[in-house]
Amino acid sequence: MATTTAASLLRGVVCVCFLVCAAEVQKNIPAECGQKVTLPCRAPNISNIDVNWSRADLGEEYVLFHRDGRFDPDNQHPAFKKRVDLRDGRMTDGDVSLTVKDVTVNDTGTYECRVFMEETRSWKSICIISLTAHSSHLSVPEGPPGGLREGGGKEGGVSRGRAALIASVSLCAVLVVAAVALWIHRKHKEEQSQDPSHPPAEQQTV
Repeated sequence: MATTTAASLLRGVVCVCFLVCAAEVQKNIPAECGQKVTLPCRAPNISNIDVNWSRADLGEEYVLFHRDGRFDPDNQHPAFKKRVDLRDGRMTDGDVSLTVKDVTVNDTGTYECRVFMEETRSWKSICIISLTAHSSHLSVPEGPPGGLREGGGKEGGVSRGRAALIASVSLCAVLVVAAVALWIHRKHKEEQSQDPSHPPAEQQTV
């Protein structure tokens, strides 16, 4: 019974670790106002990709919506009309990266890319990207280590992402080791209780 419980606990810990590590998908992209920026994203290699890019603060309006082989202007937020496009119109190898022209400070926000999965007939989120736009005419205060840096902000975003990933993997490793140690301890106690040469402690006392 103890062995079964320990094994179930170990499987649960492994699943949690997988989910925690897999959740590190958000990217941080810096952009300079007036320039063009690309939000990279790649979908599963499927044909006839329907894709939409959205931002939570826009409500039901989209940044970009592409389905049935063409762009759908309905429900597109006015601020993005004629300013956004797919980097590869053919979406070769699942490339659904979004390009934004003439970036403004108002473009700052968290963008999410979803693709329509025929197997489940539902939309699946595949990318979450945080875009930070700043003006080159304004001084940008120096942030903490790993923060966004002017002219090198991408490196800062990647550093934060790596740090978070390392922390998550370290936590996973600790949990797995603890679970394995618990499983070994319980199994050892079970073997001792079944071994007639090692009676319970209370029976050894004279």
